[in-house]
Parts: sequence; C-alpha cells; structure tokens
Amino acid sequence: MLKSSRWVRNGAYEQLGPFISTLRSDQVSTQFLKYYTNIPNLSSAEVDADCVNHCAFNFPGVALALGKERWEELNETYNTLVRKSFKSRKTLACSVHEICSILGTELTEKYLMPAIEFFLKDVDDVSIRGSILSNFSKILRVFGDQKREEHLNTLWQLASESDVNWRFRCLLAELSPMKTIIVATQHYLRCFVVVCEQTIG
Repeated sequence: MLKSSRWVRNGAYEQLGPFISTLRSDQVSTQFLKYYTNIPNLSSAEVDADCVNHCAFNFPGVALALGKERWEELNETYNTLVRKSFKSRKTLACSVHEICSILGTELTEKYLMPAIEFFLKDVDDVSIRGSILSNFSKILRVFGDQKREEHLNTLWQLASESDVNWRFRCLLAELSPMKTIIVATQHYLRCFVVVCEQTIG
C-alpha cells in the first residue's frame, strides 16, 4: 500500500474500517488489522487528515466486528484518536456509548474511563461535552453502581459551572431518561434542580 499513489492510499485507508466491519473476528488477522490501527500514526506526507476522521468514524463498527475479546488490539489506537484532532475527538465522543455497549461493564471501566473523563471535561469546545452527554444515559446503564454514582457527581459539577451556556444546561436537563436507571436518585434531582435554576442568558 505504501508504494501506491497518494490517491489510492487515501481511498484504501478510508475503506479499511467499513471493510473490516463486514467480517467476522476470525477473518481479520492481527497483521491485517494493523493497517487500520496504524492510520492515526501515519504522517501527512502519507495520507490526508480525512483518513484519520474515517478511522474514528468507523471505530464502533470495527470494534463490534472484532468483539470485546480483541479490544486490547484497538485500545491504543482509540486513545490516540481521542487526542489526535478535534474532529476525531468529537466523532469518538458521539459514539463512545456504542463502544461501552460492546465492551460491557468490566472492560468499559477498565479501558474507557480516561476517554470518558476527557470528553466530559473538555475545555476547548463545549460541543465535545455535548456530544457525549447526548447519549450519556446509555453510558450510565453500562457502568457499575460505583462508577455511576461518581459520574452523577460529575454531572452535578458540570451543571454548577458558571460558564456553562444555556444550550449545555438544556442538554443536561434533557438527560431525564437516565433517572430510570439511577439508584441514588437524589444526585439526579440535585443536578436537575441546579440546571433549572440557572439563568438563561
């Protein structure tokens, strides 16, 4: 692939994710998978930046095809994409709930917590936090009781920030579906009341 023209390389790398997503795990060799997992490490002289965005966009499909048993082969690439660029970070923030669903409680809490915390506390662009919060109730369902409790406190802290804009507060308030899976209801109510009392402006 490295000897091909840049146009051919770009096309090939962009289609790797969708192609792997159609296969069974036993059809994807470790060596072949490395073509995909190495995409974020390629230089701008080798491929266009869009290849990295495609890699991030197709990550849930690749993870689903491989199954949680092979997450360790993807984990390093995932964490690289989290911090690679704004576009890749936002794409992963939008889909992290899907990765959580694939991995289940144990692996989510083992591998994904740094990324989830990073998305929630992203100070560069509120849209990153908005992206993860739009599906946060689904993430909470995957968490065990302790992690769920911790992240309810995180939501309360976010709602209390003085610089949180009204759109972000509305998004927090719209997380009401999560109350159906929350054991410590008082934390949800506290977060909800804080959001509702904030002045819009």
